[in-house]
Amino acid sequence: MRTIIQTFFSKFLGAAISFILVIATTQYLGSEGRGVISLLLLAISINILVAGFIGSGSIVFLTTLFPIKKIAPITTIWAILACLLSTVAQYYLTTFPSTYFGYVLTISIVSSLFVNNTSFLQAQHKIKWVNSLQILQIAFTAIGILITIIFFNHFTIDGYLLCICISYFSTYIISLGLLYNTTTNNHTDSAISIYKKLLYHGSLVFTANLAQLLNYRFSFYLIENYWGLSQLGIYSVAITIAESIWMISKSISTYQYPKIAHSTNEQANISMTITYSVISFWITLLVVVIGLLLPKSIYTVVFGAEFSPIKPVISLLAFGICALAVSNIIVHYFSAKGKHNISAFSSLIGLCVTIPLGFYLIPKYGIMGAGITASIAYTCSASYLIYEFGKIQRLKISDLKISYIAWKNLFVQ
Repeated sequence: MRTIIQTFFSKFLGAAISFILVIATTQYLGSEGRGVISLLLLAISINILVAGFIGSGSIVFLTTLFPIKKIAPITTIWAILACLLSTVAQYYLTTFPSTYFGYVLTISIVSSLFVNNTSFLQAQHKIKWVNSLQILQIAFTAIGILITIIFFNHFTIDGYLLCICISYFSTYIISLGLLYNTTTNNHTDSAISIYKKLLYHGSLVFTANLAQLLNYRFSFYLIENYWGLSQLGIYSVAITIAESIWMISKSISTYQYPKIAHSTNEQANISMTITYSVISFWITLLVVVIGLLLPKSIYTVVFGAEFSPIKPVISLLAFGICALAVSNIIVHYFSAKGKHNISAFSSLIGLCVTIPLGFYLIPKYGIMGAGITASIAYTCSASYLIYEFGKIQRLKISDLKISYIAWKNLFVQ
């Protein structure tokens, strides 16, 4: 569908700019500097997830029940308090270098508020606005870094974080202006009813997202502990490449999620999910194969000689990347139906695989062990989601084939 294609190209542009930022950090800061940035971004991601306990993850679903003007004040106050508490907790747990406390806190708060606003816009089917805001945020960061490099010929971690902070603040202000002109529903539920729904759905989404984040990132702590920041920097770049490939499924799910949340035609929702899952799988597989066919020298030229192990790690991640291409679509089906417990359980399954395998493989095999761990965990999570979806709609091998009409509709509707 046209909206999906527009979303894909928007995310592709965003991923391309992000890729340039990764190259800048690897070339100017090296693998160790990249490792420090990975820990800081992980701390910020955890803060955003805690803020999402009452917010981002459940907003699209909850706007079908309550007006935005009643949800927004609650999510805003919670985001600020949650980021503060989470940053302080991580500071004492030493999950990130303490010298960057101010940056971690500021970026966490502003980015959480920005994520909430984009979720409100997504719930209003303002997908173009969401895409534009996300591209602007990344573009503002890139412009700031380019100015730093060109005019000051100096690039540091502090400079990188400052650029991120300014970019999120700028796009947050823009998102407020866009939200001001949106329409909302006229439900008149009590404040207590809203709090209960926010807590219930928010807790399930929070559990799912936190488990998923740790599923993706728990290995970062193990790599840093057993092998150091340099190896972590190398592995983080491989993961960044993998996440760039996932923009295919994320582009589709950005369109799929609000459509299903506001639809009453269950059979159409199921059919849409199957079609999009298969399309996501085949396109992702094609991109993965292309990436594996690239010679190792390409990666070292782009990122630097220190990053030569990236291609072997991506090879180990390949199967898991394809598995997540399918699960990303299915999990959004369940989330749109308010069945966040299934999403949470799938993430917990992945985490239960990641922790023991990570402790066994990473101390022995380093980032290669981390790649194996991640791929197995992703596949286990995806297998559970496919099983749960199969209980609703019996799946057949023939479902792997997408008709010419389905492909055509993807591009012309």
